[in-house]
Amino acid sequence: MNEYSTLTHDHEANRISSSILKKLISRGEYLKAYDLCDEYLRNTEQADHEILKQHALCMSKLGMIDRSINLLESLDPSGLDRDYEQHALLGSFYKRKWLELKISDPENAHAALFSSFKNYMKSREQGGDFWCIVNAASLALILGKKDLSIELADEVITQCWDIYNKHGTTSEFWVLASMGEAYLIKGDYNSAARWFKGARSHVGASIGQIKTTRTNAKMLLDLLQIDDESTDEILECIRKPRIAIFAGHRIDKPGRTNPRFPEHISDRVKTRLNKKLIEMKLDIGIASAADGADILFHECLQEMGKRTHVILPSPIGHFRNKLIEDSGENWAIRFDRIIKNADMIETSSFSKFESDAVGVYQLSSDYMLEYSLDMTEAFDGELIPVVIWDQHQVKHTGGTGYIVSSLRMLGYEPMGIPITDLVNIGRYSDNSILEDYPYGSLGIYEPVVRPIIVISLYDAGIMEEQMASNVNTIMTEISEVCKKESLRILSAGSSTGSSYLITDSVSDAMDLLSGLRDIIPSLPEHSLVLHAGLITMLNSSLSGKRDYYCGEIGEAMEIASSLKTPSWISTMQFKSIAPRSDCSGTVFRYSGRFRSKNGNLLKVFQITN
Repeated sequence: MNEYSTLTHDHEANRISSSILKKLISRGEYLKAYDLCDEYLRNTEQADHEILKQHALCMSKLGMIDRSINLLESLDPSGLDRDYEQHALLGSFYKRKWLELKISDPENAHAALFSSFKNYMKSREQGGDFWCIVNAASLALILGKKDLSIELADEVITQCWDIYNKHGTTSEFWVLASMGEAYLIKGDYNSAARWFKGARSHVGASIGQIKTTRTNAKMLLDLLQIDDESTDEILECIRKPRIAIFAGHRIDKPGRTNPRFPEHISDRVKTRLNKKLIEMKLDIGIASAADGADILFHECLQEMGKRTHVILPSPIGHFRNKLIEDSGENWAIRFDRIIKNADMIETSSFSKFESDAVGVYQLSSDYMLEYSLDMTEAFDGELIPVVIWDQHQVKHTGGTGYIVSSLRMLGYEPMGIPITDLVNIGRYSDNSILEDYPYGSLGIYEPVVRPIIVISLYDAGIMEEQMASNVNTIMTEISEVCKKESLRILSAGSSTGSSYLITDSVSDAMDLLSGLRDIIPSLPEHSLVLHAGLITMLNSSLSGKRDYYCGEIGEAMEIASSLKTPSWISTMQFKSIAPRSDCSGTVFRYSGRFRSKNGNLLKVFQITN
């Protein structure tokens, strides 16, 4: 069971089945399937064997390879000799492990490759069909068993032709994709390309299957040393899932001096947006759910039957209440419909601010961008940024212009959908004045996004004096690293074996981690949690320095105190604000979700070098 996940009980979890989980995994909804499995296991004394197999598959899709292997190999061995699917799954897990280790650890990678081949062949012996056989054929070729590889590929082609002749255009995606792979093994590249291309129309909602096909094809093309042009032509036949990240302007508030998106043009904007989205042939759309462009985007995709993922800057109830205050009940009703039909809802912060602090939207924008990049990588897909934007850059961060700038820094040029020509159609009144939020009168400053680091020590029954000494050791070492690297710590504190730090920037946090890695052997046994939150500076100064308030410190300390073994953990929030260029060499491996005492649900990752 996942030690980080503390999801509350959901009665739906008691009604899950392996067929439901298979469908979710096939659709690429790994997180949803994982959460259902995890909840089921926490509320079931005698777990169903088939559900455990799907749980292991789900973990492997999320990068938890060793845990997926350990789970399957821990199941009742008496059934293993009769379960061809279990051997096929183990084959796929070991193949993933081989791909992961083949550069960094060749010796263990070869052992994983051989285990994968052995399990696929065992699955074939027990009655496994073309799916396990085509994988065995690919691995036989890699292991230098060319004659066996060709023999197995011919076996796949015979089986798949029998199925295709029977079912024709209703055949499943894997039938055609496996034919493509088998012909690729045999060196018949034209036939391989034709079957891969034919498989495109058989994907349907099962876009989670595409990455496996592309990975296998790339592996074989590299092994066969096909020239770059032919490689590109074959891979072009295997379509990539198309994932849109969207940002756009909200409906103008009364008092806006320069109309940008008056409410009376929203229907016309939706018509124009819908036409563009149809042309783009998207699979998944990711956006927030504010009034105006966001809601129109989700409505268009949901009406087409496409999948939508919603990223909110604050808890649903709080966000909805502010939506009513700002834009009225009608947009709240449309918001409710969007949320009801969304495939996934994520929240970047669980703090509830009355003000429209730009830090709230900066964190949400960063979270949405990282979420989109993660999903694109998970599907080996194509990320397509789309914006409704007036192209005016503003000084504050977090809005549409900020997302456009962030995307451009990563090499993406968003597709803009212009609406300025619609603004002057109809009547628009402008007679109110907008006011800034009165932070000063409250004795505080506007909240900003900053990294949070928590280090938690293991007591192992030691006395308080020793615990205090261990805390001192940690804090002294941190202080030395900060002096050496000229890092700035905004605030720090300690309590019951845990210490927290708020750094001035992400680069300060990453440099501190780098320094700590070098001295880990000299540190007391500990866990470390990286988080990000909205930091509010106070006018008070009890210690002679500015005081700060941040609700997310408590979340990070809860995570740290819940860990049973020494670990370095990052939340999705920190991962979102850390530039990928600063994290080269650092691997964030998904480890589940953590529910805090306040009910906040946080996605967490194991950090490895």
